Amino acid sequence: MVKKYIPKRLRNQKLRLKRFISTNSIDNTVQTSAENLTTTTEKKLNLARAQLRAKSISTTPSTIEDEDEPHFADDESTSNDIPFDSVNIIVSIGMILNLVNKLSCPSCKRVGEMSQKVTQRRGLLYHIKFSCTCSFETSFTNSTQLVHPDTARMDELNMMACVAANVAGIKRTGMTTILGMLNILPPVQIENWKKYQKIYSNALDVVKDESLGRAGKIHYFYICLSYAIFV
Repeated sequence: MVKKYIPKRLRNQKLRLKRFISTNSIDNTVQTSAENLTTTTEKKLNLARAQLRAKSISTTPSTIEDEDEPHFADDESTSNDIPFDSVNIIVSIGMILNLVNKLSCPSCKRVGEMSQKVTQRRGLLYHIKFSCTCSFETSFTNSTQLVHPDTARMDELNMMACVAANVAGIKRTGMTTILGMLNILPPVQIENWKKYQKIYSNALDVVKDESLGRAGKIHYFYICLSYAIFV
């Protein structure tokens, strides 16, 4: 009985030893593969970084154009010398009211007593009236009017929206979608939009005629120059 048990035990030990050696071999293989994969990935990353550095050092026209952008295009710039005077800033009416309420009323000198009311809206233009509890009132408009006899009750901000829609090729529907994503009400109604569109088209016609006129004068100049040289 003992003789039968000992060989069986030895066979079991040999079997466990083989399994242990096989498991270690698999672990080593997996570790080696992972190390090779990591090394390959690092090589690719280093190659990509080197290519990016080479592109940043090269002086291609696209790089020059990017470097020629004005500094106020930076998102995190804090310089006080940047000309932001003519830049439009999208803010909510509540934030404007919050700013007004941080100032004292010119009449009663109290702070935080102002309320606001939109008295008129024309597309992107808003007339906002601020009223104090002491009956003092002041108004605010977020756009200037177009100064031209043919543009009565037409505003610069709405004109800019029309021009932007034409340049981007999205028309009024696309502009309405973009404004909606920015939580801004739609531009002027379609009838008034057509008026802005007509002004834009007329301006394009004027620029086109002037460009053709200049091109014709240049062409005539070269014809005269060629005649003077070869005659």
